[in-house]
Amino acid sequence: MELWQRFTPEARRAILAAHEAAVSRQRTAIGSAHIALALLSTCPPAVPPPETVVAVLERQAAEGPAGEGQGSNFSEEAQRALPRALRVCNEGGGGPITVTHVMMGLLREAPSLPRELAASYDLPE
Repeated sequence: MELWQRFTPEARRAILAAHEAAVSRQRTAIGSAHIALALLSTCPPAVPPPETVVAVLERQAAEGPAGEGQGSNFSEEAQRALPRALRVCNEGGGGPITVTHVMMGLLREAPSLPRELAASYDLPE
C-alpha cells in the first residue's frame, strides 16, 4: 500500500494545507515548518496553539529556497518525517496514519523544530 493511502482524510488535508503554505510563501519545497503549521491548523478552536509557537513556525516557513516552484517537493527533513510517521503508526499497532503520527514523525525527524520551540520558551533543549 502506498504511504499516501495510509493517511486519514484529516492528515491528508494537513499535508495539502502544508503544500498551500509553501506555495503561498513562494517556497520551492514543503518544509517541516509548513507541515507543522498545517497540523496546528487542525487543532480544535478551544485549544489554539500559543502565538510564540506559530511565530517560530512562520519564521521557519519563510526560510528556505524561494522561487517559482510550486512547493511540490518535500525538504529533506519533511521527506524523513513522513515515513517516520508510518513507523510511529506501526509502533502503535498500525492502522491509518493520523495527524498525531505526522506530528510525532516531525518531532523525531525535524530536530530544528523542537529546538527552536524550546528556545522560544527559554526551555532547556
